[in-house]
Amino acid sequence: MKKHLIVAILLVIALFIAGMANSQSQNGRFLIGFSPLNIAVGEQHSISQTASGTVVQADTTNPSIKSITVGLNLWVGYFATKNLCMGLGFGSGTSNSYTTFFRYYFSHAKPDSAKVDIFMQGNITFRYSITDNPSTNVNYNSYNPYYSINTSPYTISTTNFNYGLWLACAFHINNHASFETMLGFINLNQVQNTDSYTTTTYPYSQPSYMVTTPALKNTASTYEGALRLMVTYRI
Repeated sequence: MKKHLIVAILLVIALFIAGMANSQSQNGRFLIGFSPLNIAVGEQHSISQTASGTVVQADTTNPSIKSITVGLNLWVGYFATKNLCMGLGFGSGTSNSYTTFFRYYFSHAKPDSAKVDIFMQGNITFRYSITDNPSTNVNYNSYNPYYSINTSPYTISTTNFNYGLWLACAFHINNHASFETMLGFINLNQVQNTDSYTTTTYPYSQPSYMVTTPALKNTASTYEGALRLMVTYRI
């Protein structure tokens, strides 16, 4: 994650230098943004099944999903026209996320001639993470009879593919800096694969026995309404 952050910071510096050369013109300007806060509420549908397709847990609905996300999310865009900005986003957290986005400004996106811009944003986000769970051995000394449980190592991989559509206002502080509030709809799609693993129980003075948990695939889809706060800088 540190390497990605260093690359992102170097990219911002390079864009700042390039943007200063074009600061006298609205054409070809760059947009740099940070979104430190995202608040969302929604509903989630999930299903769990084995690798062979056997349903372990049928479609389950959670009607009250709530989340408040605080983190470092960097956005870098380029104004292809006076109304259209396209770019990439990078987010850090428990796993890194990568986003492509576009913005269409209903005004001419000229902070020096308007105090407020209204725009629409669409984005697609991809996130992937792998969690390695080492083997564990737990002793239950307080139980009678005494026993211990050993769990073999296994891996959990998670893939997220999300998209969002936003309507937003940019409040211009000056010709470069803006504070933005965004209201939108997000669809989050997650697939989580858990490897098969074994759990072996060793009862005191009795034969041990082993239970195998099959590989599982959990699929979840979440629909959310969200509020996002951003600070942007145009160069």
